[in-house]
Amino acid sequence: MRPDVFPVLANLAEVRARAEVARTNGRGRIPSLEFGGDLVIVLVVEDGKTLTWVDQPFYDALPPDAFPRAVDNLRALTERPLRLTRCSSPKVGVCVVGEDDGLGSGRLLLRDLWTPVKAKLPGELLVRVPTQSTVLCCMNRP
Repeated sequence: MRPDVFPVLANLAEVRARAEVARTNGRGRIPSLEFGGDLVIVLVVEDGKTLTWVDQPFYDALPPDAFPRAVDNLRALTERPLRLTRCSSPKVGVCVVGEDDGLGSGRLLLRDLWTPVKAKLPGELLVRVPTQSTVLCCMNRP
């Protein structure tokens, strides 16, 4: 597999909308895996400038284990420990997690890297994914 294929999380409604556009352009569906709630895992290709969602013809050219291998690609690209950048007052303690590379949501799949994040913050870890490139976390108490 080419090392420029990575997983990200996306809203199911967005995947359906993009799949409709892909179908009208003769590109088939957008392959995805269920993640939970209204989030699914999709693959993206990084060409040095932009991230492009993998459509059916591209996916068909990948090996059968494309999703696990994409997670391995992301793991190899990810700094350890995950970087936390405060984006609010210390009292609230909301942090952006990871690098600014558009792949932030996919890092939720790297479960073992979240243990040190939880250890740095008191209480239960709460995570939000406002976009595929951004993961916010905070604790359930100040």
